[in-house]
Amino acid sequence: KNQHEEMSALKLGLKTVLFAAVAVSGAGYAIYHHAVGSDKAKRRNLVKNICNKYRNNKSIVYPDNMEIRLCRQNRLDFKIILMKSLMKKPTNIGGGAKKVGFDPFAPPYNEDLFCGETRGGHHVMVLNKFPISTFHVLIATKDMKIQGEPLDLDDLEAAIDLMLGVDGVVVYNGGPNAGATQRHKHFQVIQRNDSYSAPVLDYLDHWIDSEGERNLETNEMIHLEGWNFAHGIRLIPRDWSSKSLEEIAVDYLILYNQMKESLIERDPARGDHALIFTRRYI
Repeated sequence: KNQHEEMSALKLGLKTVLFAAVAVSGAGYAIYHHAVGSDKAKRRNLVKNICNKYRNNKSIVYPDNMEIRLCRQNRLDFKIILMKSLMKKPTNIGGGAKKVGFDPFAPPYNEDLFCGETRGGHHVMVLNKFPISTFHVLIATKDMKIQGEPLDLDDLEAAIDLMLGVDGVVVYNGGPNAGATQRHKHFQVIQRNDSYSAPVLDYLDHWIDSEGERNLETNEMIHLEGWNFAHGIRLIPRDWSSKSLEEIAVDYLILYNQMKESLIERDPARGDHALIFTRRYI
């Protein structure tokens, strides 16, 4: 609405979100020191091995010519990042740009992108060919499952294990109406750093620091004023060191199922859903 303010915001965004491929080569040391939990050593090695796959990897299409804009809607700040590199990204919802039946998460895997199986053996880890951060990993089910199906305990164990290895955010696009572009069930683990930040997540962190922690005592789902869309937030007890991976995943699964049931009651026609979780909230 105000061109001068928009340009100022654009310059600020460019300063804070510049993506540099060279950061990947030195990312391993900085990233794996974020590992937490009882299996910290295993998570450090996992993250280090993934970071090594990034080095001089010619199969990855790094973002270039980014245009960043900030906009405000319903008292929420959004960062819109236009990436020309994503124009090269194929889709496979209803066929898409590639042949019908093509599955990027089925073997044979691209060796430049394949990072191995998860600890539970039910999923594989693949570098995102079109990353939006210096650490952007896709975790897909080994067996074919449909994107949009609710996450189960195995899914959450795989996602949480890697999330606890980095200061990351897990994103699940549960169906085409929630942003899914591939039919094979998968989710993303993205490190939050200077190359990837989201005002909404920053807002939630600030809100929890200022007044949200008291909601841990009531264990109620939180709805934020001004968020004029179906949503819910639950805070996660931060006692990683005393729990196994399965126990942590069970905590998330209980909250996830409760939230889905609550939101479906409010809007029975809504099937697709987007899920975001960190170490602090879901």
